[in-house]
Amino acid sequence: MRDLSVFERIVQPSVERIPLLDIQYQSVTDGRDCVVSHVISRNVFTDFDVKLSRHLAAVRGGGFPAVSSTIRIRDVDPMAEWVEGRSLHFASMPHALRGISQRALGKRERAKIMLASTETVASIADLAAPERVIERCEIAAFGAALEVCRSLGATDFLELSGDFDMLMVKPSGGELAPISIDLFRGMVNVPATLGKGGEGFVGPLYDLRRGQSDDPAVRGYMAAARHRVSIAKEDAVMEFRAAAEDRIHAFDRALSGRRLVGHRLDAVMALVARLRTGLGDELRGISEDARITALDWADVVSEQAAHGAGFHGAAAGGASARPARPNGYRPERIDGVEAH
Repeated sequence: MRDLSVFERIVQPSVERIPLLDIQYQSVTDGRDCVVSHVISRNVFTDFDVKLSRHLAAVRGGGFPAVSSTIRIRDVDPMAEWVEGRSLHFASMPHALRGISQRALGKRERAKIMLASTETVASIADLAAPERVIERCEIAAFGAALEVCRSLGATDFLELSGDFDMLMVKPSGGELAPISIDLFRGMVNVPATLGKGGEGFVGPLYDLRRGQSDDPAVRGYMAAARHRVSIAKEDAVMEFRAAAEDRIHAFDRALSGRRLVGHRLDAVMALVARLRTGLGDELRGISEDARITALDWADVVSEQAAHGAGFHGAAAGGASARPARPNGYRPERIDGVEAH
């Protein structure tokens, strides 16, 4: 089972989403003029899923998506109802902005987007959403900036934030000052790492690759950042192993010898799926007593799965019934993604 499949089937039902921004743009679907909306939300995970995500990022290069966007579509009439599509998932807010902008552009060189509120329609009906024109060259600079961020390490171990004009990135939890990337001017500022008296690097974004080999400030920052990320990765592996053992023992105590049926079976199936995603089918890396206990549960899960039992709530977070539309318009796909 792929990590994203585990996220969508197992983890997502327990995720709380905090809406941040609604990006809208006009498009043509099935020959009709429509408004496409991407409601961007931050995913808030349980503590155990945070540790699992960081573990996956450490050993596989990527954890669960920090940001998701729900796609909607409606007629150009502001009072028309939205038809909701499935969600897209991104590593960070800047990744979401870039991905959605690419969809808005399509094959065009420029496109107009609206930065709408995520509040209810009733509370903002009289307010005009701010507009912005995005260009293909601008989004190309966005990609170059994210490539710089990627050179520091997995996004899960970086503090990465920004908008269409500016990005800020630094290793999580360290004392390094952030790198700032001015997307409008195409400039990057890499701070010094050798004390207050050191000089940083300021130069064109597209010259940074050359700067990494020629400029001592850039080389010093990259080396320090990668060192901090490598330590954070090791900590993430150890923290998940400890959390997995604690979770197994706590769940075993809660069971108190009762049979794995009904909701207890659902819960153990979800836990085993998480453990196998992080530790492999044999659950390597945890203590023998925790491993034996969890493998016994895994055997029960396999046996029950063969008979089609378990996961009474498997539909949670899945496709919902399609809302009725007064005009009967309901596209099969929204911006290339299947509609509900």
